[in-house]
Amino acid sequence: MRIHRGWLALVLLFGGWCQAQERMTLEQLSGQVMLPSVAADRVLAHGEELRALEEMVRTSAIGGVHMLRSSVQGVATLSARLQALAPHPLFISADCEGGAGIMFPGATRFPRALALAACADLDLIGRVAKCTAEESALVGVNVVFAPVADVNSSPSNPIINLRSFGDQPHAVAERVAMYGAAMESRGLMAVSKHFPGHGDTHEDSHLGLPVVDLPLSTLEKRELIPFEAAVRAGISGVMSAHIAWPQLGGKDAWPATLEPKVITGLLREKLGFSGIVFTDALDMGGITRRAAAGEAAVRAILAGCDVLLFPTDIPAMRRALVEAVESGRIPRAHFEASTARVLKARERWKTLRAAKLEELKPLLQTKEAVALAEECARRSIVRLRGSEKPPIEQVLVLHDPQEDWGFDKVPEAFMSALRAAGVNAPVRLDSGRARSGQEPLADWSRALVLSAASLSPAADKDAATAAARRRSLLQLAVKGGAALVLLGNPLAHGPLPDGQGALLVGLDFDDHTQRALVLALTAGGPAEGHLPLEVPGLAPRGAGLGR
Repeated sequence: MRIHRGWLALVLLFGGWCQAQERMTLEQLSGQVMLPSVAADRVLAHGEELRALEEMVRTSAIGGVHMLRSSVQGVATLSARLQALAPHPLFISADCEGGAGIMFPGATRFPRALALAACADLDLIGRVAKCTAEESALVGVNVVFAPVADVNSSPSNPIINLRSFGDQPHAVAERVAMYGAAMESRGLMAVSKHFPGHGDTHEDSHLGLPVVDLPLSTLEKRELIPFEAAVRAGISGVMSAHIAWPQLGGKDAWPATLEPKVITGLLREKLGFSGIVFTDALDMGGITRRAAAGEAAVRAILAGCDVLLFPTDIPAMRRALVEAVESGRIPRAHFEASTARVLKARERWKTLRAAKLEELKPLLQTKEAVALAEECARRSIVRLRGSEKPPIEQVLVLHDPQEDWGFDKVPEAFMSALRAAGVNAPVRLDSGRARSGQEPLADWSRALVLSAASLSPAADKDAATAAARRRSLLQLAVKGGAALVLLGNPLAHGPLPDGQGALLVGLDFDDHTQRALVLALTAGGPAEGHLPLEVPGLAPRGAGLGR
């Protein structure tokens, strides 16, 4: 009897990971669901840390690692070393929402989701996802925690903002599906996040447990739509959210990550998702303030999660899982089905390896990749007022150095581009922490004001005062006729009155966006973008002159 080659490969693959599972002890199987974070450059520089990590990989105490910000050389080197030691292929994951370059300098940095959505071009999003996947694979990463599938429905959301494709569920869904499918087409696992939806929160789950007390009907009509699209598009990973939904979990609801009604009931049964469910980082306040390490691990697996990201105490979590399976608290069949999914998913990367170091540099940040990033930036700039080059005799930069802008330095690229365009006006900085009550500029009408802002969970206790100062200065600037450039999260600059001066919006902090803003301001460069969300007090959704 002839067997089709595809079916034969599937049978052999199925048999391979089943045998691997059977050969493992319960302790080793428990290790396969652990995905700790590592900083490659640091680990490689500290022999003791490297040896300890290699031993965990060699003995199946962990199932992979999550790469934090490090050089491309460091990530490629460590990925290759660990995969060579591993009895089974490892998950090597990273948060590359803004391209591989947002985490690994030397790779290409793309504008993030909100900026891509402003371009109104699905094909462009697909091209960005493919390039991100290709560059991630070159340094050994096989799981990318993107796209963000959250609908940014709360203007005061401190953690999603730039990372979301907007505030309209179906528009977000289209972009999530395109991004994820394009990434999967290049052999990587895309992971949509944060299920069942982190967009309507007012608290950062890194610090505490946000509560979203909305009915299931609202969840179905808004939050779940992008995740449904992700499942239909074949995205093979989903990340849970550390948020509580009392309408699903009751008055004293557990975080969604630990709630079977959310992960098993909604995601697996209602949406039909059969892939890998990653927890969000288990060292976040949304978990640690509610459960000890071992209990969190057990509840996450019982809820329907497969992989424990950033385990806070690997030995304690492993012991807790073993005891829970042996006691019957976690049914053995449930645990074996979960670990089987994990091992099967990792088998697809048997032949995926990081590029050799001597080959790496020419393959990253190619001319084509950089041109794509520049195209994204140019097309994402939103022009709300003014098309002529404004007179610029002085520059005022408003930014709070305590805010978290995703590793970017502001506004170095902007100022360099401004000087290259022939604008050599004196520059003044205002962090928002200076004494208020006096106008810093004598003539606003011949000034350029750059406001860089983010709704940042990392800001210190004086952040509110600094933000108020920034907003009062922006009010003065608008009334005085200054040219305004808003950089970053458009929701963070505050409501602005109508004015006469030019007004441009850049929706990320990357260097390409900064340079594109200068081009649009001084040289009549393109500003085709339209706001992908409503910005109260500034402009409605879809606003933009489009040229």
